[in-house]
Amino acid sequence: MSQSQGIRRALQEAPMLRKGLGVTLIFAVVGSTAQVAIPVLIQYVIDTEIIGGSPDLGTVLVAGAVALLVVIVASAALRAALVRLARVSADGLSHLRVAVFGQLIRRALLGVQAERRGAMVSRVTSDITSIQEFTEWGGAAIVVYGAQILATMVAMFVYEWRLAVMISVGLTLYVLVLMWFQRILGRRHDQVRKVVAESLGVVSESVAAIPVIRAHGVEESTRHKVDRILEKRFRTEFHTARFGHMLFASAEIFSGLVTAGVLAVGLTMGRSWGMTAGTLLAFLFLVNLLIDPLLMLVEMLEPAQSAGAGLRRVTGALDTTSNTGDVDNPIELPPGSAEIVTHG
Repeated sequence: MSQSQGIRRALQEAPMLRKGLGVTLIFAVVGSTAQVAIPVLIQYVIDTEIIGGSPDLGTVLVAGAVALLVVIVASAALRAALVRLARVSADGLSHLRVAVFGQLIRRALLGVQAERRGAMVSRVTSDITSIQEFTEWGGAAIVVYGAQILATMVAMFVYEWRLAVMISVGLTLYVLVLMWFQRILGRRHDQVRKVVAESLGVVSESVAAIPVIRAHGVEESTRHKVDRILEKRFRTEFHTARFGHMLFASAEIFSGLVTAGVLAVGLTMGRSWGMTAGTLLAFLFLVNLLIDPLLMLVEMLEPAQSAGAGLRRVTGALDTTSNTGDVDNPIELPPGSAEIVTHG
Protein backbone atom coordinates (compact mmCIF):
# COMPACT_ATOMS: atom_id res chain seq x y z
CA MET A 1 0.00 0.00 0.00
CA SER A 2 1.37 3.42 -0.98
CA GLN A 3 1.42 6.38 1.37
CA SER A 4 -1.36 8.19 -0.52
CA GLN A 5 -3.55 5.08 -0.38
CA GLY A 6 -2.86 4.80 3.34
CA ILE A 7 -3.91 8.43 3.89
CA ARG A 8 -7.16 7.90 1.95
CA ARG A 9 -7.88 4.74 3.93
CA ALA A 10 -7.27 6.55 7.22
CA LEU A 11 -9.56 9.40 6.16
CA GLN A 12 -12.29 6.88 5.37
CA GLU A 13 -11.97 5.33 8.81
CA ALA A 14 -11.57 8.66 10.65
CA PRO A 15 -13.32 11.37 8.57
CA MET A 16 -12.92 13.92 11.37
CA LEU A 17 -9.28 14.27 10.26
CA ARG A 18 -10.49 16.50 7.42
CA LYS A 19 -13.01 18.41 9.57
CA GLY A 20 -12.66 22.18 9.14
CA LEU A 21 -9.58 21.81 6.94
CA GLY A 22 -10.70 24.63 4.63
CA VAL A 23 -10.96 27.16 7.47
CA THR A 24 -7.59 26.02 8.80
CA LEU A 25 -5.99 26.59 5.40
CA ILE A 26 -7.49 30.10 5.29
CA PHE A 27 -5.89 30.92 8.65
CA ALA A 28 -2.55 29.55 7.43
CA VAL A 29 -2.67 31.58 4.20
CA VAL A 30 -3.62 34.77 6.05
CA GLY A 31 -0.78 34.33 8.53
CA SER A 32 1.77 33.58 5.81
CA THR A 33 0.64 36.42 3.53
CA ALA A 34 0.81 38.91 6.38
CA GLN A 35 4.46 38.01 6.97
CA VAL A 36 5.28 38.89 3.35
CA ALA A 37 4.14 42.46 4.04
CA ILE A 38 7.20 43.08 6.26
CA PRO A 39 9.73 43.19 3.35
CA VAL A 40 7.40 45.60 1.52
CA LEU A 41 7.54 48.05 4.42
CA ILE A 42 11.32 47.63 4.65
CA GLN A 43 11.76 48.52 0.98
CA TYR A 44 9.48 51.55 1.34
CA VAL A 45 11.41 52.92 4.33
CA ILE A 46 14.85 52.38 2.73
CA ASP A 47 14.12 53.64 -0.79
CA THR A 48 11.76 56.48 0.15
CA GLU A 49 12.83 57.73 3.56
CA ILE A 50 16.52 56.84 3.91
CA ILE A 51 18.00 56.88 0.40
CA GLY A 52 15.39 59.08 -1.24
CA GLY A 53 16.05 62.07 1.02
CA SER A 54 15.87 63.22 4.61
CA PRO A 55 13.89 60.65 6.64
CA ASP A 56 10.55 61.65 8.09
CA LEU A 57 10.42 60.24 11.61
CA GLY A 58 6.64 60.29 11.68
CA THR A 59 6.39 58.26 8.48
CA VAL A 60 8.91 55.75 9.76
CA LEU A 61 6.99 55.35 13.03
CA VAL A 62 3.74 54.82 11.15
CA ALA A 63 5.42 52.17 8.97
CA GLY A 64 6.77 50.49 12.09
CA ALA A 65 3.33 50.50 13.70
CA VAL A 66 1.82 48.95 10.58
CA ALA A 67 4.54 46.29 10.61
CA LEU A 68 3.81 45.52 14.27
CA LEU A 69 0.09 45.19 13.53
CA VAL A 70 0.87 42.85 10.63
CA VAL A 71 3.04 40.67 12.86
CA ILE A 72 0.27 40.45 15.49
CA VAL A 73 -2.32 39.47 12.88
CA ALA A 74 0.02 36.88 11.35
CA SER A 75 0.83 35.37 14.74
CA ALA A 76 -2.84 35.14 15.72
CA ALA A 77 -3.80 33.51 12.40
CA LEU A 78 -0.96 30.98 12.51
CA ARG A 79 -1.74 30.10 16.12
CA ALA A 80 -5.38 29.49 15.24
CA ALA A 81 -4.33 27.22 12.36
CA LEU A 82 -1.96 25.20 14.56
CA VAL A 83 -4.51 24.78 17.37
CA ARG A 84 -7.22 23.63 14.98
CA LEU A 85 -4.90 21.10 13.35
CA ALA A 86 -3.74 19.73 16.72
CA ARG A 87 -7.31 19.23 17.93
CA VAL A 88 -8.50 17.58 14.73
CA SER A 89 -5.49 15.23 14.57
CA ALA A 90 -5.91 14.20 18.23
CA ASP A 91 -9.62 13.38 17.74
CA GLY A 92 -9.04 11.56 14.46
CA LEU A 93 -6.15 9.43 15.69
CA SER A 94 -8.06 8.53 18.85
CA HIS A 95 -10.87 7.19 16.67
CA LEU A 96 -8.34 5.41 14.45
CA ARG A 97 -6.70 3.72 17.45
CA VAL A 98 -10.09 2.44 18.66
CA ALA A 99 -10.93 1.19 15.16
CA VAL A 100 -7.65 -0.73 14.87
CA PHE A 101 -8.09 -2.23 18.34
CA GLY A 102 -11.63 -3.30 17.46
CA GLN A 103 -10.43 -4.91 14.23
CA LEU A 104 -7.77 -6.86 16.10
CA ILE A 105 -10.35 -8.03 18.64
CA ARG A 106 -12.56 -9.37 15.83
CA ARG A 107 -9.78 -11.34 14.14
CA ALA A 108 -9.91 -15.12 14.06
CA LEU A 109 -8.18 -16.91 16.92
CA LEU A 110 -5.85 -18.80 14.58
CA GLY A 111 -4.85 -15.53 12.90
CA VAL A 112 -4.06 -13.97 16.25
CA GLN A 113 -1.99 -16.94 17.37
CA ALA A 114 -0.05 -16.94 14.10
CA GLU A 115 1.25 -13.41 14.76
CA ARG A 116 3.52 -12.33 17.57
CA ARG A 117 1.78 -10.62 20.44
CA GLY A 118 4.19 -7.66 20.43
CA ALA A 119 3.71 -7.12 16.70
CA MET A 120 -0.04 -6.80 17.23
CA VAL A 121 0.43 -4.50 20.21
CA SER A 122 2.62 -2.22 18.10
CA ARG A 123 -0.33 -1.53 15.79
CA VAL A 124 -2.15 0.39 18.53
CA THR A 125 0.93 1.72 20.36
CA SER A 126 4.15 2.62 18.56
CA ASP A 127 2.64 2.74 15.05
CA ILE A 128 -0.18 5.07 16.09
CA THR A 129 2.24 7.08 18.25
CA SER A 130 4.52 7.71 15.26
CA ILE A 131 1.54 9.11 13.35
CA GLN A 132 0.37 11.20 16.29
CA GLU A 133 3.80 12.72 16.91
CA PHE A 134 3.99 13.79 13.29
CA THR A 135 0.46 15.15 12.92
CA GLU A 136 0.58 17.20 16.12
CA TRP A 137 3.73 19.01 14.99
CA GLY A 138 4.87 18.08 11.50
CA GLY A 139 1.46 17.87 9.86
CA ALA A 140 0.46 21.30 11.16
CA ALA A 141 3.81 22.76 10.13
CA ILE A 142 3.45 21.38 6.60
CA VAL A 143 0.19 23.28 6.15
CA VAL A 144 1.56 26.52 7.62
CA TYR A 145 4.97 26.41 5.95
CA GLY A 146 3.51 25.30 2.64
CA ALA A 147 1.28 28.37 2.60
CA GLN A 148 4.24 30.56 3.54
CA ILE A 149 6.37 29.21 0.67
CA LEU A 150 3.55 29.79 -1.80
CA ALA A 151 2.92 33.36 -0.62
CA THR A 152 6.67 34.12 -0.66
CA MET A 153 7.13 32.85 -4.22
CA VAL A 154 4.25 35.03 -5.43
CA ALA A 155 5.79 38.07 -3.73
CA MET A 156 9.18 37.28 -5.31
CA PHE A 157 7.72 37.31 -8.82
CA VAL A 158 6.00 40.62 -8.05
CA TYR A 159 9.24 42.16 -6.80
CA GLU A 160 11.83 40.91 -9.30
CA TRP A 161 10.80 38.18 -11.70
CA ARG A 162 14.35 37.49 -12.93
CA LEU A 163 15.63 36.63 -9.48
CA ALA A 164 12.43 34.72 -8.83
CA VAL A 165 12.97 32.59 -11.96
CA MET A 166 16.52 31.79 -10.81
CA ILE A 167 15.28 30.70 -7.39
CA SER A 168 12.43 28.70 -8.93
CA VAL A 169 14.81 26.70 -11.12
CA GLY A 170 17.11 25.94 -8.19
CA LEU A 171 14.18 25.06 -5.95
CA THR A 172 12.71 22.71 -8.57
CA LEU A 173 16.00 20.83 -8.96
CA TYR A 174 16.38 20.56 -5.20
CA VAL A 175 12.83 19.25 -4.79
CA LEU A 176 13.47 16.56 -7.43
CA VAL A 177 16.55 15.42 -5.49
CA LEU A 178 14.52 15.39 -2.26
CA MET A 179 11.83 13.24 -3.88
CA TRP A 180 14.48 10.68 -4.84
CA PHE A 181 15.94 10.66 -1.32
CA GLN A 182 12.45 10.48 0.18
CA ARG A 183 11.67 7.20 -1.56
CA ILE A 184 14.83 5.68 -0.11
CA LEU A 185 14.01 7.07 3.32
CA GLY A 186 10.49 5.66 3.10
CA ARG A 187 11.79 2.13 2.46
CA ARG A 188 14.17 2.43 5.39
CA HIS A 189 11.39 3.54 7.74
CA ASP A 190 9.26 0.59 6.62
CA GLN A 191 12.10 -1.61 7.77
CA VAL A 192 12.30 0.32 11.07
CA ARG A 193 8.61 -0.26 11.85
CA LYS A 194 9.03 -3.96 11.02
CA VAL A 195 12.04 -4.32 13.32
CA VAL A 196 10.24 -2.42 16.10
CA ALA A 197 7.34 -4.90 15.89
CA GLU A 198 9.80 -7.83 15.97
CA SER A 199 11.58 -6.46 19.03
CA LEU A 200 8.31 -5.93 20.88
CA GLY A 201 7.33 -9.50 20.06
CA VAL A 202 10.60 -11.00 21.30
CA VAL A 203 10.62 -8.93 24.51
CA SER A 204 6.96 -9.62 25.34
CA GLU A 205 7.40 -13.35 24.73
CA SER A 206 10.50 -13.43 26.92
CA VAL A 207 8.75 -11.62 29.77
CA ALA A 208 5.64 -13.80 29.58
CA ALA A 209 7.72 -16.99 29.53
CA ILE A 210 10.00 -16.17 32.49
CA PRO A 211 8.78 -19.15 34.60
CA VAL A 212 9.30 -21.56 31.67
CA ILE A 213 12.72 -20.06 30.88
CA ARG A 214 13.87 -20.52 34.47
CA ALA A 215 12.45 -24.02 34.66
CA HIS A 216 14.45 -25.15 31.60
CA GLY A 217 17.58 -23.16 32.45
CA VAL A 218 17.71 -21.24 29.15
CA GLU A 219 18.21 -17.78 30.63
CA GLU A 220 21.49 -17.18 28.79
CA SER A 221 20.20 -18.12 25.33
CA THR A 222 17.05 -16.04 25.89
CA ARG A 223 19.14 -13.05 26.95
CA HIS A 224 21.28 -13.36 23.79
CA LYS A 225 18.15 -13.55 21.68
CA VAL A 226 16.79 -10.34 23.23
CA ASP A 227 20.19 -8.66 22.88
CA ARG A 228 20.37 -9.52 19.16
CA ILE A 229 16.93 -8.14 18.31
CA LEU A 230 17.49 -4.96 20.32
CA GLU A 231 20.88 -4.44 18.68
CA LYS A 232 19.25 -4.97 15.27
CA ARG A 233 16.61 -2.37 16.16
CA PHE A 234 19.27 0.12 17.28
CA ARG A 235 21.32 -0.32 14.09
CA THR A 236 18.29 0.01 11.85
CA GLU A 237 17.02 3.14 13.58
CA PHE A 238 20.52 4.68 13.75
CA HIS A 239 21.30 4.25 10.04
CA THR A 240 17.87 5.57 9.08
CA ALA A 241 18.22 8.64 11.32
CA ARG A 242 21.72 9.33 9.95
CA PHE A 243 20.39 9.29 6.41
CA GLY A 244 17.62 11.70 7.42
CA HIS A 245 20.10 14.12 8.95
CA MET A 246 22.05 14.13 5.69
CA LEU A 247 18.94 15.57 4.04
CA PHE A 248 18.81 18.41 6.55
CA ALA A 249 22.48 19.19 5.91
CA SER A 250 21.75 19.41 2.19
CA ALA A 251 19.04 21.99 2.93
CA GLU A 252 21.59 24.17 4.76
CA ILE A 253 23.90 24.02 1.74
CA PHE A 254 21.05 24.89 -0.61
CA SER A 255 20.02 27.88 1.51
CA GLY A 256 23.57 29.24 1.50
CA LEU A 257 23.86 28.89 -2.27
CA VAL A 258 20.51 30.61 -2.84
CA THR A 259 21.36 33.55 -0.58
CA ALA A 260 24.80 34.00 -2.15
CA GLY A 261 23.35 33.73 -5.66
CA VAL A 262 20.64 36.34 -5.03
CA LEU A 263 23.15 38.76 -3.51
CA ALA A 264 25.64 38.32 -6.37
CA VAL A 265 23.07 38.65 -9.16
CA GLY A 266 21.31 41.56 -7.44
CA LEU A 267 24.53 43.55 -7.05
CA THR A 268 25.46 42.80 -10.67
CA MET A 269 22.11 44.06 -11.95
CA GLY A 270 22.35 47.40 -10.12
CA ARG A 271 20.17 50.43 -10.78
CA SER A 272 20.52 50.07 -14.53
CA TRP A 273 18.27 47.02 -14.26
CA GLY A 274 15.96 48.65 -11.73
CA MET A 275 17.51 46.99 -8.69
CA THR A 276 17.48 49.44 -5.77
CA ALA A 277 19.02 48.87 -2.35
CA GLY A 278 15.57 48.56 -0.80
CA THR A 279 14.44 46.05 -3.41
CA LEU A 280 17.53 43.87 -2.94
CA LEU A 281 17.25 43.96 0.85
CA ALA A 282 13.53 43.18 0.70
CA PHE A 283 14.24 40.30 -1.68
CA LEU A 284 16.81 38.92 0.75
CA PHE A 285 14.14 39.05 3.46
CA LEU A 286 11.84 37.12 1.12
CA VAL A 287 14.60 34.55 0.57
CA ASN A 288 14.81 34.15 4.33
CA LEU A 289 11.03 33.67 4.51
CA LEU A 290 11.41 30.98 1.83
CA ILE A 291 14.44 29.21 3.30
CA ASP A 292 13.24 28.95 6.92
CA PRO A 293 10.09 26.92 6.16
CA LEU A 294 12.00 24.92 3.55
CA LEU A 295 14.55 23.89 6.18
CA MET A 296 11.75 22.87 8.52
CA LEU A 297 10.00 20.87 5.79
CA VAL A 298 13.21 19.02 4.98
CA GLU A 299 13.74 18.31 8.67
CA MET A 300 10.25 16.82 8.83
CA LEU A 301 10.88 14.37 5.97
CA GLU A 302 12.21 11.77 8.41
CA PRO A 303 9.27 11.87 10.89
CA ALA A 304 6.93 12.05 7.90
CA GLN A 305 8.34 8.81 6.51
CA SER A 306 8.19 7.21 9.94
CA ALA A 307 4.55 8.26 10.25
CA GLY A 308 3.88 6.99 6.72
CA ALA A 309 5.35 3.59 7.57
CA GLY A 310 3.23 3.43 10.73
CA LEU A 311 0.15 4.49 8.76
CA ARG A 312 0.65 1.70 6.23
CA ARG A 313 0.89 -0.87 9.03
CA VAL A 314 -2.20 0.53 10.75
CA THR A 315 -4.31 0.59 7.59
CA GLY A 316 -3.03 -2.89 6.76
CA ALA A 317 -4.46 -4.08 10.08
CA LEU A 318 -7.75 -2.35 9.29
CA ASP A 319 -7.98 -4.08 5.91
CA THR A 320 -7.32 -7.55 7.35
CA THR A 321 -10.37 -9.71 6.76
CA SER A 322 -12.08 -10.92 9.91
CA ASN A 323 -13.85 -14.30 9.83
CA THR A 324 -15.33 -14.36 13.31
CA GLY A 325 -18.91 -13.52 12.44
CA ASP A 326 -21.80 -14.53 14.69
CA VAL A 327 -23.34 -17.95 14.08
CA ASP A 328 -27.03 -18.33 13.38
CA ASN A 329 -27.87 -20.53 16.40
CA PRO A 330 -25.34 -19.88 19.15
CA ILE A 331 -25.15 -22.36 22.03
CA GLU A 332 -25.25 -20.84 25.48
CA LEU A 333 -22.67 -22.04 27.96
CA PRO A 334 -24.09 -23.91 30.97
CA PRO A 335 -24.05 -22.12 34.34
CA GLY A 336 -21.28 -22.76 36.83
CA SER A 337 -17.62 -23.58 36.33
CA ALA A 338 -16.44 -25.77 33.50
CA GLU A 339 -15.27 -29.31 34.25
CA ILE A 340 -12.67 -31.48 32.52
CA VAL A 341 -13.38 -35.20 32.49
CA THR A 342 -10.74 -37.73 31.44
CA HIS A 343 -11.20 -41.41 30.72
CA GLY A 344 -8.37 -43.86 31.17
